[in-house]
Amino acid sequence: MDQYQDYPMWMHHPAMRSATISDDPTLRQPMKFPPVLVHNEDQRLEHEARGYKMGGTPNPAAFRAQKVHRPTPAFVHHDYPKWVGDVLVQNVLEEARLLEAQPNAS
Repeated sequence: MDQYQDYPMWMHHPAMRSATISDDPTLRQPMKFPPVLVHNEDQRLEHEARGYKMGGTPNPAAFRAQKVHRPTPAFVHHDYPKWVGDVLVQNVLEEARLLEAQPNAS
């Protein structure tokens, strides 16, 4: 999904109540006013008439900003320390010594 789109959208009812789960059948109650997923403007208007509200405010600019990758300005890449095999080396000299000391596999 590269383009912002309004639908599908979750809507929530302010009077929503979670289900009550119990070993006692007399205490069990189903969820009231569960969240709904609307797929178009007609469904949104229908559920708004029933008291449902959108979850937040649509913001296409924020969506686009999330899709654009910008590196962190303060980020600086460091080659060391790094793992060479199962040994952690701190600089290029340690890495060269370690590689010289290893027997050739060929």
